Amino acid sequence: MNDIHLEVEQLTVTQSSRTYIHSVNLTLLKHEITALIGPSGSGKTLLTKALLQQLPKTMRMSCNALQYEGEVVTQMTSLLGKRIGYMNQDYMHSFNEHTPLDQQLLQLYRYHFPVSKTEAQQQIQKALGWVGLEDLNLKKRYRFMLSGGQLQRLVIASVMMLEPKLIIADEPTASLDVVNGARMIKLLKHIVDEHGVTLFIITHDLSHVSRICDELYVMDQGRIVASGTFDTFDAQHPHPIVAQLFKQ
Repeated sequence: MNDIHLEVEQLTVTQSSRTYIHSVNLTLLKHEITALIGPSGSGKTLLTKALLQQLPKTMRMSCNALQYEGEVVTQMTSLLGKRIGYMNQDYMHSFNEHTPLDQQLLQLYRYHFPVSKTEAQQQIQKALGWVGLEDLNLKKRYRFMLSGGQLQRLVIASVMMLEPKLIIADEPTASLDVVNGARMIKLLKHIVDEHGVTLFIITHDLSHVSRICDELYVMDQGRIVASGTFDTFDAQHPHPIVAQLFKQ
């Protein structure tokens, strides 16, 4: 279907004789916000790494079908950057501490697009404006000189400057306080609305995604135990994990 951005069928992750992710089906619709939620250790981040084909070498992923915009994908890594943006939950280490931040953004942009330094700088500045950092001078500024909130927004800018159509955000508020976490969610929602991107957000915080998500998948012990539009979920859900999440 034309409105499906990413479709996954029967994704399984194993290591030796042990199965960690059990036959997961996942559909991300274009221009919508889909959330994957579940308790700590449920397999959310492992599923994300499997999708991006970034599993440890000792683990094996099998999948009946993996399609991006209707096309069969064999190497997801080829889509990262320009078509799929990825926000790692460890945003503090998304930039190294030895190189000025403007140089790191320039190198990243010119790795994906063979343009002049001036053209790259213009695109970077535009992306900084999208996240409210247009007045931040990154020349001779290093990672440790920015606040946590600034770094988090800079990570989003580094993803958005490549203008991907799908963004995967793994626990984007995990290291932020309540106020900055709420701001981050509001910013992600704004980016989806203004730029027409698809957002897949992985989180354990229902209070944040309840404000923005269209579709919800609930994970427990490596399995998707419930899925559907967000408004079909409540504390009376028959699955105990879902009921527990909505009672908090």
